[in-house]
Amino acid sequence: MTKIKATNREMLETLHGLYAVQDLKGVKFAVAVSKNIERLKRELQPIEEAGKASDEFQALLNEVNSIPEDTKDKEAKVKKLEDKNKDIIDQRKAQLEEVNELLDETVEIDLVTVAEKSLPQDVTAKQLSAIIKLVNN
Repeated sequence: MTKIKATNREMLETLHGLYAVQDLKGVKFAVAVSKNIERLKRELQPIEEAGKASDEFQALLNEVNSIPEDTKDKEAKVKKLEDKNKDIIDQRKAQLEEVNELLDETVEIDLVTVAEKSLPQDVTAKQLSAIIKLVNN
């Protein structure tokens, strides 16, 4: 285990990177990927919860999405809904600002690093760059 210091946003990007490589072969690599996915999911869970839309906002979104694309006055209908539900939209914007602040916080997490020699032969540069924080020499 190694303490990794990064922002929650970087940890989220690393989590997505781990999902992208979880099908690659290699026992040591697979163990490290699986353990890190679990740790990062647990660490990022409060941020995920903080970002969930309220039932009211979700209902508004569903209403907006139910307006057919080919409706000639769709823009006007959406604008009317936005004006009518300004408080709900403002609450959502404030919620997303808070989530962004949480994502910018620096944290330290114990993660399993992977030795360069344990990397799968078919790992691509794109995949590797997404998990580079977890690779040691």
